[in-house]
Amino acid sequence: MFFAPKEIKQETGESLVYNPHRTLVSKEFTFDAAHHLFHYEGKCKSLHGHTYHLQIAVSGFLDDRGMTYDFGDIKAIYKDYLEPHLDH
Repeated sequence: MFFAPKEIKQETGESLVYNPHRTLVSKEFTFDAAHHLFHYEGKCKSLHGHTYHLQIAVSGFLDDRGMTYDFGDIKAIYKDYLEPHLDH
């Protein structure tokens, strides 16, 4: 979510003044995982997989650049901290 500039101030040298409300930045990731159920007599007893969708959301106020959080930083958090535990 991004809020457009509220106004442009040229007399102060500031190029943009952003809406001061809280914004939410989110990114979705998809990963596959496999499992099987012990002590279960059904089709899920055999090894099988599922596709999962994970959404990481960060809430905050816009900084001087007009950003709350960089999508690249969210991707790095996923890659560094979560993805290594999801490899099946």
